[in-house]
Amino acid sequence: MLIIQRVYIEKGSKSFEVAKNLGLEKGLVEECLVDELRKAGFKEIVSTIVDEAVWVESPYDRIPVTGDIQKFCIIQAKEINYHGLCKGSNLPSELTKISFL
Repeated sequence: MLIIQRVYIEKGSKSFEVAKNLGLEKGLVEECLVDELRKAGFKEIVSTIVDEAVWVESPYDRIPVTGDIQKFCIIQAKEINYHGLCKGSNLPSELTKISFL
């Protein structure tokens, strides 16, 4: 089982444009991340948004952009077991890039 705590940004926001320019949008937008997890072989993906807030100014953060909404979530998913073995940490490099920023 995979459990991730994430912050989502809204598609079309200023934060999304920054993330897109950095090549990180797939890991920061809910529907994109769920789709990437599915492509990586996960099933029963549940993304639960538990709260949201407007991001305040921070000189240390590029994403989210000040004033954009950030959504706090918990994602749970199960790995598809193709050979009767747990795939363990053999995650595709693209998934690692987008999931563990």
